[in-house]
Amino acid sequence: VAAGIDVEPEAVDEVCTELSQSGQFVQTAGVIEWPDGALSIRYRFRHALYPQVVYERLSELRRRRLHQGMGERLEAGYGAQARERAAELAVHFERGRVMAKAVTYYQLAGEAALQRSAYPEAVFHATKGLALAKRLTQSPTRLAHELRLQLLLASGLMAIKGHTDGEVEEAYLQAQALCEQVGDTERLFFTRLGLFRVYNTRGEYARARQYAKACLTLAMQHQDTTLRLGAHYALVLNTFYRGRLAEAQTQAEQGVAS
Repeated sequence: VAAGIDVEPEAVDEVCTELSQSGQFVQTAGVIEWPDGALSIRYRFRHALYPQVVYERLSELRRRRLHQGMGERLEAGYGAQARERAAELAVHFERGRVMAKAVTYYQLAGEAALQRSAYPEAVFHATKGLALAKRLTQSPTRLAHELRLQLLLASGLMAIKGHTDGEVEEAYLQAQALCEQVGDTERLFFTRLGLFRVYNTRGEYARARQYAKACLTLAMQHQDTTLRLGAHYALVLNTFYRGRLAEAQTQAEQGVAS
């Protein structure tokens, strides 16, 4: 708060202490030590309506300055651990109109949610991040963020809606176009593998096979054993589901040999 209104923390602390002692609006909630070593008394509002009313009385410009200042202080105070507060920082920077940082933290928040299997939350953060990224100037950095957000969105939607959903397909197609635009061949492999899953699960086997073969080509170019195994496995599945069991066995043996 002190950073948001550009005053010393002690001045804010004095006001909050006085309010808490008189039983008005806030109450103390212990002491917290920030990763940068700063100690701070914590306060919380006595009722959920209080912050809502106060916030609505602020001008748009005042809100923007508060969010920007608070976001920058949180980011600096948490340093390397800032990603642990990614969701909170994303909101501060979005409302503070620092869009580049907001996109970064929505991406980090989404990736953390995906790791916890919180798929709706991951989709929410990815969607927010992509919407804000469209407002940034075209640059390699923006395209890199969009690519990671599209893949994040595809993974979250696949977990929620299934492999065959049209939104999953569209997210992977967007990611594929971005991979080709920025020249990210490693992510292109996983993007095409995702499209293979979409079409193979739908029963569009010819189309799926094209993507599996494209994955194998990329794996061979990278000389990556793990990627090669993934591509061979995709080809085995495709061949097996088409009823070509002898061919599937041959493909599996090639994968094992690789």
